[in-house]
Amino acid sequence: ARTFEGAEYDFLFDVDVADGLPPLKLPFNRGDNVYAAADKFLERNELPASYREEVVNFILQNTGGPAVAPAGDFNADPFT
Repeated sequence: ARTFEGAEYDFLFDVDVADGLPPLKLPFNRGDNVYAAADKFLERNELPASYREEVVNFILQNTGGPAVAPAGDFNADPFT
């Protein structure tokens, strides 16, 4: 586990957002909601919400994909 701001995480990624600036830290635990983690990262670093999908994709690519079904699949009707 990696420690960030006093909490332990399964992953702690360095994210380069701009040339010449130090990378930003992106903490993530297996089983966490990737969208919530992306939102927290963007808020903490005062980045635009337009980066949300890019951050979500980065997390999924670097953690081996979602451990749970993506949010869009919960309302699927198995009988149709």
